[in-house]
Amino acid sequence: MLRQSLAVLAVSTVAALAGCSSFGGSSGSAAINENLEPTQLAAFSAKAAYPQTQPSEEFPSAAIVNKDKGTIKIYNFTDKPVGDSKIWVNRSFVYHIFGIAPQSKVVISTKDLYDSLGNTFAAQKDDVSTVQLQTDHGFYNVEGPAME
Repeated sequence: MLRQSLAVLAVSTVAALAGCSSFGGSSGSAAINENLEPTQLAAFSAKAAYPQTQPSEEFPSAAIVNKDKGTIKIYNFTDKPVGDSKIWVNRSFVYHIFGIAPQSKVVISTKDLYDSLGNTFAAQKDDVSTVQLQTDHGFYNVEGPAME
C-alpha cells in the first residue's frame, strides 16, 4: 500500500510540475505500473473497454517488439508529452501508462498485458500485430510493430 501511495504521489508531483499538453498529461515517461501486482493489472484490464471509435493515424509514434525479452517499446516522436493513457495490443490486451515524455519511450513487459478475462499476452502464442494508444484526447494507431 505504501508503494502505491508513493507512486501516486510521484506521478502527481511530476504532473503538477510539468503542466498540461495537447495530449493531456504529465511529461513523466512512466511505466510505474511495474510495482502493481498481477491481480491489480488483471482487474484494471477487466474494467477497461476497447474504444468503439476508429483510431487516428495522426500521432507520430512507433512500437518495437522484442519477443525474446518479452517487451514492447512505445516511442513518442513528438515534442509534446503523452499523459495518462492505455496501450492496447491486438485490440484485446491493455496496459495503463502514466505518460511518455517528448522524444522518449516507455517499455512494457508482455507479462503485464492482460485481457478482460485475466489472460496475459505473454501466455499467448500470437505475435503482436497492432499497438494502439488511447488518451483522453483520442485513440491512435502506433506505427509498426517492428521486431527487434
